[in-house]
Amino acid sequence: MGVHGAVDSSEKLVGEMINGMVAVLHDEDVGDEHKRAWCVNETEIAYKIKAEKEDKIEKLTTTIAEEEDMLATTLAEIKALTEKIAALDKMVHEATEQRKAEHQEFVDAFATSATALRLIDKAVKRLEKFYSPEKQAKEKEAVKAAALAKAGLSLSQKRPDAALVQKLANKMLPADFDALLQTHEAKRSETSAMTRFTNELRNGVDPIVIPETPKTYEKKESGGVMGLINEFKTDLKTDMTESETSEKFQAKDYVRVMEDAHATRSTDTKTLHHKEEVKASLDQQIADNKQKLALTEEELHNLELYIVQLHTECDFLVRNFEARHEGRVDEETGLEAAETIVTENEPPSHKDIEKRYEEEHTDDDVDHHFPGSPIDDGPDKPVF
Repeated sequence: MGVHGAVDSSEKLVGEMINGMVAVLHDEDVGDEHKRAWCVNETEIAYKIKAEKEDKIEKLTTTIAEEEDMLATTLAEIKALTEKIAALDKMVHEATEQRKAEHQEFVDAFATSATALRLIDKAVKRLEKFYSPEKQAKEKEAVKAAALAKAGLSLSQKRPDAALVQKLANKMLPADFDALLQTHEAKRSETSAMTRFTNELRNGVDPIVIPETPKTYEKKESGGVMGLINEFKTDLKTDMTESETSEKFQAKDYVRVMEDAHATRSTDTKTLHHKEEVKASLDQQIADNKQKLALTEEELHNLELYIVQLHTECDFLVRNFEARHEGRVDEETGLEAAETIVTENEPPSHKDIEKRYEEEHTDDDVDHHFPGSPIDDGPDKPVF
């Protein structure tokens, strides 16, 4: 009985040792299976995320390029509008200065012409007073009468009757007063004529017939001076009218130009403010997109490093998974065959061992097939 007990103990020990090694093989195979699944899944997700990051980078790059083109166009438009407004302001300033100068020139010329007209009127009054005193007196009397009539006054005295005046003159002057004046005038004229005739004879010159000089001098205006003055006055008034009309048209044209310039500047200023808002928005968008691009590029770089790490960890396992699996099956087959030498039992076939491997997908499955093995570490944890 001692010999059989020792044999049974050694068989049991060999069986436990072989079962422990087989359990380790199964546990490693399940671990490789889990690792391969994780590698495949993680690699697929990593490449999917990488494709998304690359697509995002491409879109962000395109968007930034488009926004920079829009910004360049907006800057050019802002520059053009700024130059246009500056040119318009310069034109308005120059037009205003020119209008002031033209208006001042008109005012000075009009004042000079008005002064000339007043001087011409004074000269005409002087000439009329010299050449037409009666007309001047009548005009003066008419003005005086009009002023008195306007003031509510009138002349209470009447002109004396001409017959009465003649009657008084006859009484006061001698009857031969007119004859005496005429005789005296004739004698003086005859004496003067004889004196001239005597002088001519003394000088040896034939006497000339001297026409009788009129007893009174009548002032007459031939119309030359007055005509020229009146013509000059008419021309001056015409020039003043034309100048005034031209000034009115120039003022209206200036107002129209200023109104158009004001409307244009208002529109351009509003457009400029809108373009500046667009520029500010584009600047912000470009800055945000560049920040997103930099962050995405950094994420892509980290992801590429992670993919390299995945390949380092997983490529060998994935590439050699089947070979490692077959090696474990063969190794277990050898162990089972070695165990049968001691136990003299029929070893499981390669197919049976392969089937048991295929049925095991978790550590719990291994523990179920190999209870009490040292790999029993509790229930499975989620596989990431």
